[in-house]
Amino acid sequence: MELNAAGLELIKKSEGFRVRVYLDVEGYPTIGYGHRLIHPETFPNGISEMQATAILYGDVRDAERAVARLIRVPISQEQFDALVDFVFNLGQVRLDESTLLRELN
Repeated sequence: MELNAAGLELIKKSEGFRVRVYLDVEGYPTIGYGHRLIHPETFPNGISEMQATAILYGDVRDAERAVARLIRVPISQEQFDALVDFVFNLGQVRLDESTLLRELN
């Protein structure tokens, strides 16, 4: 299962687009649609929306794989999209340790 277009748009809308590097709520350098910079990534001249969308696709793929690995029951597309958004924002460890996952499975 893959995040559908509506799920991707939800992430883009909730994250918002930032041209320049900023510190997220936890103090990590972030750019584009909520992409946390990983050393040695730098964007001294900022980022375009096209670049940010390409990076977002990569970040979402990681979240999709985590959801596919952790969920052991059939779920709807909407549930999958919501779980990918959860992992994108909070990380796979938070889902793995959550009551949500335990109850769902």
